[in-house]
Order: sequence, then structure tokens, then C-alpha cells
Amino acid sequence: MCTPIANAFGSFGPIEVLLAIILAGALLVTAGCMRGHGNATGAGTIEELVDKYEAAHRERSIEKLRDILWWESPQAGSGHREDYEELMAALFVVELDDLEYVAGPDPEAGGGRIVSYVRQTPAHRRQVASVIGPVYGKIILIGSIRTDAADRQVRVDPAYVVMRSLDRYYIDIQSFVLEDAVTSVRTGQPSESEPLPLGSDPSKVPRNW
Repeated sequence: MCTPIANAFGSFGPIEVLLAIILAGALLVTAGCMRGHGNATGAGTIEELVDKYEAAHRERSIEKLRDILWWESPQAGSGHREDYEELMAALFVVELDDLEYVAGPDPEAGGGRIVSYVRQTPAHRRQVASVIGPVYGKIILIGSIRTDAADRQVRVDPAYVVMRSLDRYYIDIQSFVLEDAVTSVRTGQPSESEPLPLGSDPSKVPRNW
């Protein structure tokens, strides 16, 4: 049975009542935060991250994809990036046969903290596009594109970079490389972005790479 508020605070003065209301509000906020931590975003392991991406891809679910995106993580806190999501959703057209995880040097062991690609711009200038941070590796899409003529086999490297934040793993992207991957899937032409070895210093790559 609930006690009426007026009766519950009947023996207290206005200051005591105000303090009680403030305390109750603080407890509600704390409880909400604790519930939020119970539904942590990202993945506890890289294997779980790959599985979560596969589920989002096969179901063509942006909502499930958001759960594992770096910019949605507590550390980044950037919120939705619909421009990035649109590019990632464009790759849902790939009928997955497999996902390949390519591990890089362990950043916790002093390894490389960078994933880089060399691009040729429309002006035929060499450009290096990189993702820098707590980088563990990247995810490659292997599958096919269905066409009227015949299915086209593809191996797509969209710069789906595996990052870690607060003991959770997420996917980050390099937007230029992702755009090139989407164009490649749509046209059937090779991507304009060529990956460098994981962890390599792009400033030391030969000009004729």
C-alpha cells in the first residue's frame, strides 16, 4: 500500500522535504546509469564484435550496427553519423560468405596504432588515408554481388578498423576508403584505395607503392 506524499512528509519542514526530493532524484539518475552500464555497447571480445557485425549485415540493420560503431562509444560520444551509416548500409548488398579478421600489431604491447591506405585522387595525386588510435586490426567482407548475368565474387576491404574503448571493442572507419569500397562494389572496378601493411608508418612508404 502506498503512503500519500502529504502524509509521508507531514512531520518535515520545507527544507527537509526539498532535500528529500533532490536525493530521490539523484537516486533515480544513478539507477538509470547503472541500467545503462548493464546494456553496454560494443563487444567484449573481437570474436563477438565480428559476430555482431555479421548479424547486423545479414539483417541489414542500422540499429544493430550502431551498437558496435566507434563514434557511438562512450569515449567518442559523437552520436549518430548518418553519412557514415549510409555508406556502410550500401555494403549490405554483399551476400556474405565469410568475414575475415586481419590482426595488426598489438597496441598494448607497443605495436602499431595505425591503419593506412594509399589512394590516387581524381587529380592523380598520391594520398594517404589513415585511422589512428587503439587499433587492433580490421574486418574484410568476403562474398558475392548478385547480378542479372551472374554472381560476382568480391573481397571488400572497407577500412572497418577494430578499436578498443573502456575494455569494449568497436568498428571505426576511414570515410574516403569506405567511399572507394562502395564505388568498387557498385561498378565492379578495383578500389582506388590500396591497403598498407597494418601498423606500418605511411611516411616511410616508397613513393612508387
